Amino acid sequence: MVRPFVLLALLSGATAGANDAVIANIGFGRQGEAAMSGAGPSATVAAKEHYTALDWPVRSNDRFLLAVGFHYQYTRYEYSGINSRNRDLHHLQLPVRFEITDDDRRLSAYVAPGIATSSNVFKDFLNRGSGDDWYLSGAVEVEIGDPGRRWLFGAAYDRSFGESRIYPILGLGFAPGDNLNLRLAYPVSGVAWEYSDRSTITASVLPAGFEWRVVTDDFASNFDYRVEGIRTQLNWTHRLFERWSIDLSAAYETDRRHELVDDLGQPVVGYPQDEWIFAITVGVGGTPRVFTHGTRVESIAE
Repeated sequence: MVRPFVLLALLSGATAGANDAVIANIGFGRQGEAAMSGAGPSATVAAKEHYTALDWPVRSNDRFLLAVGFHYQYTRYEYSGINSRNRDLHHLQLPVRFEITDDDRRLSAYVAPGIATSSNVFKDFLNRGSGDDWYLSGAVEVEIGDPGRRWLFGAAYDRSFGESRIYPILGLGFAPGDNLNLRLAYPVSGVAWEYSDRSTITASVLPAGFEWRVVTDDFASNFDYRVEGIRTQLNWTHRLFERWSIDLSAAYETDRRHELVDDLGQPVVGYPQDEWIFAITVGVGGTPRVFTHGTRVESIAE
């Protein structure tokens, strides 16, 4: 889905530069059915997410990293009680990231052109796509201070809040112990505890919005499908073998909002009830990341 950068990587300080091999992740998430107030007396929505990501550190050493990536997510929203077909949505990005580090500061930045559109366009994009399906995201973050306490500031431009917008990154990072890191910042905060050589537990709070361009089945009209939400997420990451890892995630999503147009051409604004989302991710060559809109795809797996 960070927009914010990937939280666990920022907390741990690990980067793709620590490994000159391609990093590959694949995962699946499921969000249960929830009543959607404002969209009708019996309206409900549920979601499935599939994603895959490849990241390649083109050049890396102790002080510099340049990496490129290929990130893709398929999202399916399933409805009942509203006049809309289920929506199959696709999100593809090609991020380029660099990082410069010295003794007491680190600069991290990325830029990522992307496509976010409905299935009927995505499956034949060369013939059906348009400039409206493309969008751009990016971020710059600076860390200043020693490893025990550091200031974080910067800015990001992405769709984490339901539409493309620029927002600040500001906060503090702490490392009270060799295996414990905390991030108190806007818009992503959390804590990571590496309790063994193979396992880490991460708790985080982050925005989970996004926006796609949807084209109707007859290609006669289109609309922007916007979702908003805040996820409080718990991850357990375990290294199975030297290069293989697994991540299990449970997140509770609140402050949810869906804005779409139904099959009759009528606008629908619904507010789904708070609901859990569970995910599993497997990674090769690096720590896997559970995908959330904006939070996973718009950053490099580190």
